[in-house]
Amino acid sequence: MSESSIHRDSRWKKRIYARAGIASYWIVNLVDDCIEVFTGPSGDTPQPTYAQHTVLHLGDDVPVVIDGKQIGVIAASEILGQPTGTK
Repeated sequence: MSESSIHRDSRWKKRIYARAGIASYWIVNLVDDCIEVFTGPSGDTPQPTYAQHTVLHLGDDVPVVIDGKQIGVIAASEILGQPTGTK
């Protein structure tokens, strides 16, 4: 992801997805080696957003949630393409 994509993803796309009620929105931020997870969408409001914002790093597990139920986890290192413990 490029720095210009981070701006678009964290502002415009996040608002679009929050307005649409998408329950969980991830940004895989390769610039900062982290995964940003947004949950609790506001829905169709004047300034749509997410209530919770969690930043996960190498060594963390990312919860996989479908229909409000956690069905598993994925290691952040697997998503970021780096083995755990290296950078």
